[in-house]
Amino acid sequence: MQYRFDAAAPAGKNTANSARKPAHTKKPRKPRKRHPALRALLYVFSVCAMATFFICAYVLLHAIQFVGGEKAISLEDYKLEQAKTTIIYAYTDSSMKKTVEIARLHGEENRVWVPLTSMPDDLKNAVVALEDKRFWSHNGVDWFRTASSIIIHHGTQGGSTLTQQTIKNLTNEKDVTVVRKVKEILNALNLERYYEKNDILETYLNTAYFGEGCYGVQTASEVYFGKDVNELSLAECAAIVTITNEPTTYDPLVNPDNTKKRQLVCLGEMLAQELITQEQYDEAKDEKLVYTNSKDYKAKEATAKSVGSDEVTSSFVDYVIEDVIAGLMAERSYTREQATNHLYYRGLKIYTTMNVEAQKAAEAVFLEKTGVPAADAKQGVQASMTMMDYEGHIVAMVGQLGKKTASRSLNRATTIRRPGSTFKPLSTYSAAIENNLLYWSKLYLDKAINLGTQSSPDWFPHNYNGTLGSGNYYTVQYALKESLNTIPARIVYSELGTEGSYKWLTENLHFSTIDEESRYSLAALSIGSGSINVNTVEMCAAYAAIGNLGKYYKPTSYYKVIETQNEEEKEIITLDTVAEQVMKPETAELTRRILQTINRSPYKLNSTLKNFQSFMKTGTTDGYKDRWFALGFPDYIAVMWYGFDTPATTTHSMNYNPAGMLGFQTFNKIASSMKTKNFENSGGLVQRTYCTKTGLLANKNCPSTASGWYVKTNLPGTCTDH
Repeated sequence: MQYRFDAAAPAGKNTANSARKPAHTKKPRKPRKRHPALRALLYVFSVCAMATFFICAYVLLHAIQFVGGEKAISLEDYKLEQAKTTIIYAYTDSSMKKTVEIARLHGEENRVWVPLTSMPDDLKNAVVALEDKRFWSHNGVDWFRTASSIIIHHGTQGGSTLTQQTIKNLTNEKDVTVVRKVKEILNALNLERYYEKNDILETYLNTAYFGEGCYGVQTASEVYFGKDVNELSLAECAAIVTITNEPTTYDPLVNPDNTKKRQLVCLGEMLAQELITQEQYDEAKDEKLVYTNSKDYKAKEATAKSVGSDEVTSSFVDYVIEDVIAGLMAERSYTREQATNHLYYRGLKIYTTMNVEAQKAAEAVFLEKTGVPAADAKQGVQASMTMMDYEGHIVAMVGQLGKKTASRSLNRATTIRRPGSTFKPLSTYSAAIENNLLYWSKLYLDKAINLGTQSSPDWFPHNYNGTLGSGNYYTVQYALKESLNTIPARIVYSELGTEGSYKWLTENLHFSTIDEESRYSLAALSIGSGSINVNTVEMCAAYAAIGNLGKYYKPTSYYKVIETQNEEEKEIITLDTVAEQVMKPETAELTRRILQTINRSPYKLNSTLKNFQSFMKTGTTDGYKDRWFALGFPDYIAVMWYGFDTPATTTHSMNYNPAGMLGFQTFNKIASSMKTKNFENSGGLVQRTYCTKTGLLANKNCPSTASGWYVKTNLPGTCTDH
């Protein structure tokens, strides 16, 4: 008998059903989603973070090295440059070995270095209280003030300390950029490692700009209060230090109310910081500020102040200053400011072309106003002169009548005015002779030209006597000698042309002040009227070519400029004058010989001067407003101008030109030192007799004859009328 038993499967064993139906089944995992853009972004961020870290570390390390490194700015060097004196010399012998000092330039007249010990304590306290109250405690940068400027005021309020402002004054770097600001901060931190606070404060007060061209407190004190800085009161100290913030806005001479408001702010800060007492504050607040332009101002005894010296510089020295500045700009590509600073602060030695005797003579004549009509002198008439040799060297220059009261003041020798008839030999006669259009005895009709129509005439020009001409025929020599206007107008109008005259003046004679308006002007180019304007310097150089057989030299006032470099003297500018043959020697000689026929007897030549040959030309503009005179002797040529600064009629009742009298009297004083008595001739001229009726060379039957000079290659024909 068989029995069937059902029993549970042993633990851990699978039955048939369990094999078909597992007790537990795991679901397969889904693959993760990738984010490549995110991973790239994280990678870039990491690289940038690392790069920023290394850059910041490098910059920080560089900044630390800079601040703790060598001295970046030397205050000693800057002060040394301030102390250097530029000396101007003139030669006293023909061998150019002996010199005499004629001027010293210690720096611009508006920058005089004053030690801190010579400044009032109130001035030091005022500038610190107003500009940088933590000056004595910070290390060059006021971090609190800097952060406040950036975070709170968004850069609209300055955060610079006096140390940083000193850096700006010394480097002249004032661009509003982050790089410049960082550099300024580093320089300030470096500067304070090497210098005491007093040194920095002294430098700031001597270099800050105080308006009206004043750099430094000394000249600011002189300009605004007419006193030395050590004489300033507390109220005046507080007023002066307000200016540097905005020199135009707080200029006491222009905006005294603005200055007063900010002065009170300064005094309030000084009181709050316990730098002054309440009593001092009240007294200063109520003190009346008397500026140099105030009606209550009383000037101290007049003292002539010049560019860093105790005497007013002459017009010649003023011209040398401008000439050297131009030379430095050309030689070294300096800006005008750089060239000016180099001139005043580098201790240069300038050797000028001045003839000391000629300069003294000219200054004496112009001071005494020799020959000046009393009526003109009473009305404040003015005059000027340039004298040079025949190689372009300016030997004397005067820019005013009477006493010169200021350095680098208006120099009328370089200002431009209408030249009148002194222009005729330059613009008309010499140009026409050069082109074989004229000769000594060529005849022209003395009659104005009708520039209009027959029905509506426009006659030009009038002669000096007010007429439209006599209707007679006159020779070229007579027309120039008597300064007729009609004949040079006819020469330019009919033969030479305005274009020919303009090119002759600008290209051959190198006039630089003749503008395009004058290019086609018959009035300007034929008789020196209308829009034409020139100065005595360029007129003198052009006339020198007439007296020098056609050789032109560019005007110059100095030979060389020397600078000490590494304890050795080095010529930084050397001027070698070079002759340019701008007209044929025969042209120059014939023009000069015609000018020698002008009467010089009204001008009182002394017995010595009478022995010298000379040529001359007068000039007068409409209404006797501008009086000119060109005067040449074999050694020197001079051009004088006479008139009022604001054009007005001058006295003209005498038989001489006042400008000419000033010139002749100057030559009277130097006649004994002049050596050459006669002009050099070209050898290209011959003297011939001509018929006064036809202007042609005379034959034996001509009833009336005279003698004249002619270019050998341009002789007129022989008269056949007689």
